[in-house]
Amino acid sequence: SGERTVRLAAATSTEGQAPVDLVILATKARDVATAARAIPPLLGPETTVLTIQNGLGSSAVLAGALGQDRVVAGIAGGFGASLKGPGHAHHNGMEVVRIGELDGPATPRLAAIAAMWRGAGFRAEAC
Repeated sequence: SGERTVRLAAATSTEGQAPVDLVILATKARDVATAARAIPPLLGPETTVLTIQNGLGSSAVLAGALGQDRVVAGIAGGFGASLKGPGHAHHNGMEVVRIGELDGPATPRLAAIAAMWRGAGFRAEAC
């Protein structure tokens, strides 16, 4: 928590965007299928999609749409945020992000994703 301004490149569509290393999908569970249809322009040969939802079944929907080998699941414990206005979000806090493969033990890609979260100031664990 606290005040910090972060400048980032943002777009309202994935069309025409270059592939990325990591897609973080954090929508309402009911919107996962729609969001999954927008992700393909962002996918390169090694792109991972991290799903963080508060509903059940999101990872299965993504795996069905994008391939199980691309998708990892995350759980944000103790998370809270609110919108203060257009382009102004307030992060109330997050205890930990836990990231795991859909089927199997922790892998080097999970360790790299957890390290990225830690580098941004969050507590993160590859499980």
